[in-house]
Amino acid sequence: MLPREALYLLSKIIRNAPVCGLEVVEVSPPYDISDMTSLMATRVICDAMGHMVASGQLPRREKPSYIND
Repeated sequence: MLPREALYLLSKIIRNAPVCGLEVVEVSPPYDISDMTSLMATRVICDAMGHMVASGQLPRREKPSYIND
């Protein structure tokens, strides 16, 4: 999957479904010599936050019903 395809799918998912959390895995800076994976992970996090704000999921005024204590 190309980065632009992954970011496109991320935007569609976040804008059409409530998001409870985001986890970035398989990023290991010591093995990422050119920092491409680290930069992509940072882009995914920033884009996810931006899409959550644009879709009205952030800021949350009250705790969503799908988050349990």
